[in-house]
Order: sequence, then structure tokens, then C-alpha cells
Amino acid sequence: MRLRPSRTEETNIFTNMKYLINHSDLERFIDIYLSKTEYVTIGGYDDNELTLRRKNEGNKDYVIDDYIYTFDDRRLLVESTIVWTLVGLFNISEGDALDYIGAWFENTYQLQVDEIIDWL
Repeated sequence: MRLRPSRTEETNIFTNMKYLINHSDLERFIDIYLSKTEYVTIGGYDDNELTLRRKNEGNKDYVIDDYIYTFDDRRLLVESTIVWTLVGLFNISEGDALDYIGAWFENTYQLQVDEIIDWL
């Protein structure tokens, strides 16, 4: 005797869900996501720079600089992985991701950002 699955069993385990999230909630979610990473704040490669280096407990030889801010032109360089993670995770454009990152950086570090660049 051969058993077959009953007709009531789900054959498709994947479902697509769409949520309507307003702008302030999206901004809050992105802020929480970006604030989860712990950074070591160090002087940059130049006296005019501030570098946020991701804490990497597993491999101390591997250094990850996620953000570099230059004081004279108020430019923020953002590592590409962060930008594209926000694009994929929150279904926003690259430009919107950079804008959210810039706003988060300004609020968190109290530094004005005039230009945001996706780098590496």
C-alpha cells in the first residue's frame, strides 16, 4: 500500500507578503538596523578624516572600514555592501539608501553631510 499526501497539505511553502510601511516607520527600521553594528571611531588616513571601523572579533587581521567622513568637504564615503543590503532588505533605491544612511550618520554623529558616495 502506497501513501499519498492528503489534498489539504500545503504544496507551496513559499508565500509572498507585502507590507505597507510609512516613511517614518521605514526610517526607524533603517536606523535600528544601522545602529546594530558596533564601530571603533578612529582618525582617518588623513587628519581631516573620521573613519568608522567595524568591530571584527573573529579575525583581527581583517579590517573593515564602513564609513569615512571628510571634515573639509563634509563628504561621507559608504561601503557598498551597506548600501546594497539596505536596497535588498527594504526594497528601496540606491539613492534612497544613501539618503537614509546620510540622515542616520548626521543624527548619530552630529556631523553635517553634504555629499554621500557609495564606494568599494
